[in-house]
Amino acid sequence: MYHTVIYSITTLIATFLSTLCITHNCTAQVLGGRSTYNFIKLAPTPQVSALGGGVVAVNNACNGVAQYNPALLTHATINELQVSNNFMYGGIKHVHANYTTKLNQGKVNIAANYLNYGSIISTNAQGNILGSFTPSDYYIQASYAKQYNAYWHYGASIKLIGSNYAQYSSYAASASFAANYNDTSNHITFGILIKNIGVQLKKYTTIREDVPFDLQLGISKKLAKAPIEFILTIANTHQWNITYADAAFENEYDIETKTRNKILDNVARHCTLATIIDLNKYIQFTVAYNYLRRKELTLFNIGNGLTGFSAGATIQLYAYCIQFAKAYYQNSKAYNQIGVSIQFSKLHF
Repeated sequence: MYHTVIYSITTLIATFLSTLCITHNCTAQVLGGRSTYNFIKLAPTPQVSALGGGVVAVNNACNGVAQYNPALLTHATINELQVSNNFMYGGIKHVHANYTTKLNQGKVNIAANYLNYGSIISTNAQGNILGSFTPSDYYIQASYAKQYNAYWHYGASIKLIGSNYAQYSSYAASASFAANYNDTSNHITFGILIKNIGVQLKKYTTIREDVPFDLQLGISKKLAKAPIEFILTIANTHQWNITYADAAFENEYDIETKTRNKILDNVARHCTLATIIDLNKYIQFTVAYNYLRRKELTLFNIGNGLTGFSAGATIQLYAYCIQFAKAYYQNSKAYNQIGVSIQFSKLHF
């Protein structure tokens, strides 16, 4: 069994490094402006937040993680409704709802995600107040997944995206494709996720912008004799250097951003590590560390505490499930996310 585990991990790492080598000729430094609709990268549910913002491979998947990866839709999520609220900074409202049902031999999930940024004062170039506006972002997503033999799960999702900022509005469509291999005898899961292949249908202005595409790999290993699962998610495998660098800002404020080992630092920026602990069949805890988030949101010359860390808990009460997550983004300040799931198949009316 351990030879299988070592071989599997080695294969995944080799695939990751090979992909990065192929794409090594990408832009050396990245300075914003890569895409629009970046709100679709926000974790839609508490489970995804607790796992560091994304998940490609995991055992015992639920509706919450299936919002990120359609291949993680399972029969256990059928007839399940989930609603969640993200208590973000500045009074921003972020709500999400999804429902899974059965269709032929597969599973269908319908989801809606909405962000409202509150009322913002509108002014002209001279600073004169013209009124106010309420910007918002949203998307509707439909996912379908099937199982092939005892090991393979595959799925796809289509997302219709909308964005409104005063007189500016834009619409787009994207698709995601995923496949997971679940070795039940060794409790190992592998996954690949091709996320957000999209096109802008209506531009904000005259400039066409890209949808935030991502190619991700993942592996999870659940211990045979302990209720612990380790998860590795590798994002942006299609691009080698994902360092955000602003030379003008660094020179102006005399900020030193060099690292001793740039290769190791860049590899780590692609990786998110997470651990799930099943305390019993009713309570589950999750802890994760997103290295890229910590590096990008670190404030200079002050302590950054738990920036990049996230944690969550799930409590199962018969047909009801309560999920909570806390994600640290900067200077030990975190936002909280809470969700409730109802599995109607367990209810008897």
